[in-house]
Amino acid sequence: MQKTKKPAKDPVRWLRIENDKFYLNSEKTAEFFDVTDRTIRDWDDKAGGILKLTRGWWDIKAIMEWRSGANSESDVARKLRAEADLKEEQAAKAKREREILEGQYLLVEEMSSEWARRLVEVKSGLLAMSRKIASQFSDPDIRIEVEKIASDEVYDLLDQYSRDGKYTPYKQRKGRKKK
Repeated sequence: MQKTKKPAKDPVRWLRIENDKFYLNSEKTAEFFDVTDRTIRDWDDKAGGILKLTRGWWDIKAIMEWRSGANSESDVARKLRAEADLKEEQAAKAKREREILEGQYLLVEEMSSEWARRLVEVKSGLLAMSRKIASQFSDPDIRIEVEKIASDEVYDLLDQYSRDGKYTPYKQRKGRKKK
């Protein structure tokens, strides 16, 4: 009987060896890491394209090193991200400065003083109103009583709306004595 040679096994199609490095195809790489093909591609996107040899062939050693680094960014990637963040901040600052020059913003000091001035005007107007109303009465006793009632109501109203906060003046005010 004549011995027949066994046919050589088909070469492994999912393994590639180049320059003493091993590469697996996408299917076997996903199987090796027990993830989907999409996950492998996402990892490569996050790593900046350094995990594959060519389309569909993955450097297993590079993936393992990248994953053991807790998916941390490389120094180059961090530097690029920091530079991009800096450029964005500079652009935002330039935009704010332009808007300030165009008069779209007011300084806090200007706004505070204007707001305080207007509140003083309202307070003065309310306090003067009690005297104006009282002057409409001819009887002096009624005039005094009406002015007192109106004045008390105005002070109660002002007390309700006054509160400590960012725009409260630092100077202490004298309290009104009740009669």
